Amino acid sequence: MIAVSGGLDSVALLRAMVEIARLDSPKTHRQLIVAHVNHAIRDDAEQDAEFVAELAERLDVQFVSADRPVDRSTMDSEESLRTFRYDSLSELALNRGARFLLLGHQKQDNVETILFRLFRGTGLEGLKGIPQRRLLRPSLTIVRPMLQIDRLDLESYLRQIGQAFRSDPTNASDRYTRNFIRNQLLPQLERRFATEDQQSVASSILRLSQQATETQRLLDTLADELIQKSVVWGSPEVVIDRSKLAEQSMVLVQVVFRIIWKRKNWSQQKMTSAWWQKLATLAIDTVVTSDRFDAPGGIDCKIENNTMRLAAAVID
Repeated sequence: MIAVSGGLDSVALLRAMVEIARLDSPKTHRQLIVAHVNHAIRDDAEQDAEFVAELAERLDVQFVSADRPVDRSTMDSEESLRTFRYDSLSELALNRGARFLLLGHQKQDNVETILFRLFRGTGLEGLKGIPQRRLLRPSLTIVRPMLQIDRLDLESYLRQIGQAFRSDPTNASDRYTRNFIRNQLLPQLERRFATEDQQSVASSILRLSQQATETQRLLDTLADELIQKSVVWGSPEVVIDRSKLAEQSMVLVQVVFRIIWKRKNWSQQKMTSAWWQKLATLAIDTVVTSDRFDAPGGIDCKIENNTMRLAAAVID
C-alpha cells in the first residue's frame, strides 16, 4: 500500500512504484494499492482527494480512502497530527490486508526531522533520523524507499514524465516548526556553512546521523546483554536489579530503559532526554534506597533498596 497525499513526494513515489511493478509483472501491478486519508484540515482537501483518486484510476491501481476529519481541539501539535495520520493509514492498510505501507519521505525530510529532534533535546536515538523500515503493527511494516533521494531530483523526475502534483499552501507558513526549519533555518545554514568543496550542510547532518546509527547499534547490543543480567520481565511489572547497573555508564543505562519502554510498548511520546536521564540516575545511584513517582504515559516507578519496579498504571 502506498500512502498518497497528492503532493510532490508521494506522487513521485507512486509513479516510480507503478513503473517498477509494470516492469516486474502484471500481477505485481495489480497488488499495488493507493491509500489517501482526507483529514479536512485545509479548504481544498476535497480537491486533493479527487486528484489522487483520478491519478490512481489513470494508472490502473487500486484506490482506497478514508474521510477522517481532524478534531482541532485535540490535535494541538505537529506530533498529534502525525500520530492521527499514521493511525488512519494503518487502519486502511490492515483493512485491506496490506503487509507494507510505503511513505514518500525523502532526504530533506530526514534532515528536517534530525534538526527538529536536536532542538528538542534528543539523544543518539533521535539523531538516527527517520528509519528506512519500521514495524508499525505486528503485521504492518512502514517502508520509506526514497530517504536517500533529493527533493529537487523528485521534481525533475515528475517534470520529465509530465506528471502534475498538488501543492500545500500551508507549507509556506512558518507557523509549524518543521516549516520554519525547511523555509528559514536550513537555507540560512546552507548559505553560512556550506564548504568550498560544495559539501552541503544537509549532507553533513546525514553523515552525523549515520554515525549516530552505528553508535546506537553498538549500545543496543551492550544494553541487551545488560538487560539479560539485570531485568526480570513480568506482566505487567518489570523488575530491575539496580546492583547490576551501579557500575555502568549513564548512557548505557538510558538505552536499557529505552529498550524496556519499547518492548513493553509504552508510549515514548513525552519521554524527553531529561526523563531518560532521571531514570538512569536513580537506577545507578545506590544512595537512593526509596522513591516513587510517575513517568510520562502513566508508568509507575518504585524504588525499594536494590530493586526498581516499573508498571503501567491500571485504568479502572
